[in-house]
Amino acid sequence: MSKKIKVEDLTKNAKLKLAFNTVTVGDNIIEVKTYLPIAQKLSLISSVLNQVLDTSKYDFVNPVHVEVITTVELISAYTDIDITEEKEEARLLDLYDTFEKYGITNTIIKAIPAEEYNFIVNSIQETIDSYYKYQNSIKGILEAVSTDYSNLDLDVTKLREKLDNVENIDLVKNVVTKLG
Repeated sequence: MSKKIKVEDLTKNAKLKLAFNTVTVGDNIIEVKTYLPIAQKLSLISSVLNQVLDTSKYDFVNPVHVEVITTVELISAYTDIDITEEKEEARLLDLYDTFEKYGITNTIIKAIPAEEYNFIVNSIQETIDSYYKYQNSIKGILEAVSTDYSNLDLDVTKLREKLDNVENIDLVKNVVTKLG
């Protein structure tokens, strides 16, 4: 093998990719990035996943919710459109509808290189699929059961004392029912 090439030598005389494309919506010229650094891609993907996998709000991932969040996050990350105020969940749906009604979503997505767009969308879907595979695996189920019942004291003497209380008997019935 010949001499190793340094990374700095690769980039010395190389042409940079175009930093952005421009699209026009109404009287506005929008800059659309053609490349997002990997740290920003990871941040975008994490933001989408944190919103759609929020088990405190939702029991499952709604594909429409994934589409809405992904679209808004993509537009936020790849363009110079300021949507900070509209990112609240209540306003998010209206923002998405506005982008769709006026063709803004398609215009912007067409300006993002396909490999960029596909990488992000596929990564989000693959992570959601992996999340559900884990949640439905034996390990995931046992972890969920362990978390649900970690505050139970299974000392037999104390349990016998607690069973004298009718409310505690109902609790035990619920636990046994859930454990199958």
